[in-house]
Amino acid sequence: MNYLKSFAVGDVWVAVGWSSDVIPAAKRMSNVAVVVPKSGSSLWADLWAIPCATRFQIDRIGGRTRGPSPLIHQWFDFCLQSTRSLPFRQDVIPGASPLFLENPVPEVLQDQNKRKPKLDTNLVRGVPPPEILEKCEFLEPLSDKALEDYQWLISTMRRPRLGLFGNVLQKISSVLDLKSRF
Repeated sequence: MNYLKSFAVGDVWVAVGWSSDVIPAAKRMSNVAVVVPKSGSSLWADLWAIPCATRFQIDRIGGRTRGPSPLIHQWFDFCLQSTRSLPFRQDVIPGASPLFLENPVPEVLQDQNKRKPKLDTNLVRGVPPPEILEKCEFLEPLSDKALEDYQWLISTMRRPRLGLFGNVLQKISSVLDLKSRF
């Protein structure tokens, strides 16, 4: 959050950041607007999920229970009850709730928001307006192919400097490699 400290003291005029960082900071600063560019933005979500497959061997992962807890579905049901979700919509986690993408804001929340200071923003319930939301891209996990490409790219990046002797050896080996191809 160092970028917000610089922003707060006036060293920076524009900052790009996570809504969970920026919105609370903007509420403390009267001369700040939180906007999503008209061209769109990256979107992501913190999700609770039970992976259908894993690359890790279950017996190597720490914890008392190996594999998903038998209580996981009860936990999801508990957390997704509408009476339980209200605190998450209010103050616990700033930012957008997927519940607000399609559902109207509960009246209880509307009444509480009337007493809060207004934030200069183009966000509606933490979500960009529909015409901007259409231009936003939801970040998803990399495909196996994209992951392989990144791993290949990283493995072929230039190695640390080898010194004079190492550079000479590298040049000689690359010349020999080129000759062997013809």
